[in-house]
Amino acid sequence: MDEEQMSTGIYSPKWFLQCFLGRTPFSLTLKLWDAYVLDGERVLTAMAYTILKVHRKRLLKLPLEGLREFLQDSLAQPWALEDEAVLRHLRASMTQLRRMRCDLPPPAGPEEFPTRPLGLEPVSPAPGPLLPSPASEPPPRVEEPASPGPAARPEPPGPPPGQAIVQLAPQPRRWNSLPTLPGQQGARAGREPGEPDARGEGSEGASGRTPSVGLWLLQEVGYCQGMSEIAAVLLMFLPEEDAFWALAQLMVGDRHSMHGFFVPGFPKLLRFQRHHERVLQRALPDLRKHMDEEQMSTGIYSPKWFLQCFLGRTPFSLTLKLWDAYVLDGERVLTAMAYTILKVHRKRLLKLPLEGLREFLQDSLAQPWALEDEAVLRHLRASMTQLRRMRCDLPPPAGPEEFPTRPLGLEPVSPAPGPLLPSPASEPPPRVEEPASPGPAARPEPPGPPPGQAIVQLAPQPRRQRALFCVLAAYSLYDTEVGYCQGMSEIAAVLLMFLPEEDAFWALAQLMVGDRHSMHGFFVPGFPKLLRFQRHHERVLQRALPDLRKHMDEEQMSTGIYSPKWFLQCFLGRTPFSLTLKLWDAYVLDGERVLTAMAYTILKVHRKRLLKLPLEGLREFLQDSLAQPWALEDEAVLRHLRASMTQLRRMRCDLPPPAGPEEFPTRPLGLEPVSPAPGPLLPSPASEPPPRVEEPASPGPAARPEPPGPPPGQAIVQLAPQPRRQRALFCVLAAYSLYDTEVGYCQGMSEIAAVLLMFLPEEDAFWALAQLMVGDRHSMHGFFVPGFPKLLRFQRHHERVLQRALPDLRKHMDEEQMSTGIYSPKWFLQCFLGRTPFSLTLKLWDAYVLDGERVLTAMAYTILKVHRKRLLKLPLEGLREFLQDSLAQPWALEDEAVLRHLRASMTQLRRMRCDLPPPAGPEEFPTRPLGLEPVSPAPGPLLPSPASEPPPRVEEPASPGPAARPEPPGPPPGQAIVQLAPQPRRWNSLPTLPGQQG
Repeated sequence: MDEEQMSTGIYSPKWFLQCFLGRTPFSLTLKLWDAYVLDGERVLTAMAYTILKVHRKRLLKLPLEGLREFLQDSLAQPWALEDEAVLRHLRASMTQLRRMRCDLPPPAGPEEFPTRPLGLEPVSPAPGPLLPSPASEPPPRVEEPASPGPAARPEPPGPPPGQAIVQLAPQPRRWNSLPTLPGQQGARAGREPGEPDARGEGSEGASGRTPSVGLWLLQEVGYCQGMSEIAAVLLMFLPEEDAFWALAQLMVGDRHSMHGFFVPGFPKLLRFQRHHERVLQRALPDLRKHMDEEQMSTGIYSPKWFLQCFLGRTPFSLTLKLWDAYVLDGERVLTAMAYTILKVHRKRLLKLPLEGLREFLQDSLAQPWALEDEAVLRHLRASMTQLRRMRCDLPPPAGPEEFPTRPLGLEPVSPAPGPLLPSPASEPPPRVEEPASPGPAARPEPPGPPPGQAIVQLAPQPRRQRALFCVLAAYSLYDTEVGYCQGMSEIAAVLLMFLPEEDAFWALAQLMVGDRHSMHGFFVPGFPKLLRFQRHHERVLQRALPDLRKHMDEEQMSTGIYSPKWFLQCFLGRTPFSLTLKLWDAYVLDGERVLTAMAYTILKVHRKRLLKLPLEGLREFLQDSLAQPWALEDEAVLRHLRASMTQLRRMRCDLPPPAGPEEFPTRPLGLEPVSPAPGPLLPSPASEPPPRVEEPASPGPAARPEPPGPPPGQAIVQLAPQPRRQRALFCVLAAYSLYDTEVGYCQGMSEIAAVLLMFLPEEDAFWALAQLMVGDRHSMHGFFVPGFPKLLRFQRHHERVLQRALPDLRKHMDEEQMSTGIYSPKWFLQCFLGRTPFSLTLKLWDAYVLDGERVLTAMAYTILKVHRKRLLKLPLEGLREFLQDSLAQPWALEDEAVLRHLRASMTQLRRMRCDLPPPAGPEEFPTRPLGLEPVSPAPGPLLPSPASEPPPRVEEPASPGPAARPEPPGPPPGQAIVQLAPQPRRWNSLPTLPGQQG
């Protein structure tokens, strides 16, 4: 074993830690546990010796990998010996080792025994008020009072000095003793044992929630992207409480110390990345050279490898085994597995260009590998051995910035903790320290927490996050044209860093609609101001930096790739943060000219470097690398900015052309149109007309005039938590789910309804959706019923079209195992929504509404025909990415040219008699009458009013007037007619609740 470098540390941990659990056949393991319980530790040493003695001849013939596999894995398979024979060998081994005086190891040292009393922990400076309710009394002692009943059990002694009995030890037995919300603790503190709490549960039923506790324990880390996947893996195998403590151990334990991966600046990640580059330079120099030539930085693919131990980057079954190794062997698994991946796939990686390297190392590795998991683990062990010999198995030691600097569970006291969102009549919050109890108690008052620290009060939502939500929600209702658009949250967050909540709202409103900044045009649909600034930026480049503009055109580097974040957010996240704050100061003072000047300054300052970069390098630098610290100081950059503003002013290029009317608000801010029938959408049965939102005039002496009422047809908006368009989408989909109970709601319908709502009012959008679903021309009902029969029929027809019209492409796709089921569902289910550029998609929907289903088959054929040459060169992963993702990017062809190709394809397929698939079967059509639903056993009391009468029959009584129209037949048995007619004229005739219907 020494010659094969087979350390006992490879196979023995599970033997001794768990008394051979999972390392011997289970029936034998149970017998070994019986012996271990009776005879103690000598069973461990004797059984380890027995295993090696019994299998000695076989082990002498095995190499390193065979030894590891046999001692770790194969022993769990059934043995040739019966369990009783193994136990006889065990007894003989125990006798032999006792004679040799080797039956037990040397005596244990003091470090192996508990040093703290079990169930006790040190008294914190302020032991009681962990989560106090403002008016809570000092918490009672945790020790249970002596039972008044007759009991001979002596009173347990008190804890030693400096100790207090708690419910939680460092490894607590009860999850519900973790920090809880303030409202829960007060109810819990004074309860008697077994007394139900406010929710009607006993003391054993209340429990805190893991995320809140995690944020409480590690205030420096809080929550960082990537932690959720780790916690999810732990919860797959551990109950909630154990998963929490396992996460805490991973974060701050000596073996793993993942805290440094997630603190601001990610120091441990950077340390591992630098070490990974050194390993590549020494062990795989040819691959390192190739990646440098392709400008493939390790920072592109390695963060997920190290932050999450390959979660989502390797097949899941392999990832679980890697986590087992990581838990046992610690950080060296990360460096060894990163090296193993590149070593195993080295030949393939040497042939790939930059985009192929990125796609393979980020995405394709998660697909099943050609190697079995056990083979990969053998490679991993070999890599660990190789790196240990090279002394590269671990990176250099960690610096202090990777370890916690604050006591776990404490956070600084804010200067004004209470009044961020005060209730109007709230009193100043009490001090966190509990007042001294007035009762006679000899127990001294505990000292307060350390200076600048307070026991944290857990809240379900952080204050700053809640403030950000409130500002954005309020603005979305204040300016209904913009609502909320991606990018506004970062702007609001910057404002909240320096302003209170209300001031931040008005500052955001001023930035959006004020004359100096007028950012409204950046965020309205169509982004007209962004397009205007991008066109102007291109003109500036053409005049001031023609060589760089020519280079970017040759590399096909469009300004639309890097400039949206520059102009939409004034370089937030695109320049170092300290510089960004100074740019915002300049933007607030000087307005829009700062945007054009700073965009020009960035390209001018980095011009020489940019002229040498290829397309991928340009994209990475202008999108990502600029956010890293620059070689220039912030003040030097600002001097360049001022010089650029002067230069552009002389060139008369400091501002783009004047804005058009589409960039300004067209609706009064804070107002929305009154609907024709404002009340009955979701009325309460006895609701009065809503009062006016304007406050009544103050009776005091005020010279301020009364604000005028809204213009005719307008009403002051009543803030609701749900935007109108979102509510309209919900109403349309909910109504259709009642109208067509066979389909109900299926994924994919929401995008179709959203497109209809872009052009139609709510009621018309509902009936348009119904016509698309059940009309003869489109009949999309079959796409969404269970089993998706129409989708399968169109996919089979699409394969036949490929076989006849594009046989070479079909053959290539078959060789690459590219099934049509991978890319075609969105094509047919939603008529290419999200799969082609949006402007083209709208034109396709126009054609689909007019020409029906033949557009789907023709457009699917057109896409493959137009891109045939490119598709023939792509491997499986490239085919998948192109047909699922890349098609949504702008095409080289204009939309009108694509439509001409579509018409030609429709003609070609009609001549081939392939323009439509075979006729539909009965499973694609509705089998239940539309607008009918089964009568429930108790039809009335869904939401009855307390004194409501039984609901009348839904059918209208026959009109007494002279009418020759025959009485319509009643519904089939077990069915009741709802109020929906095939084409009603009033939206409020949709199905209503029984209490409203009468």
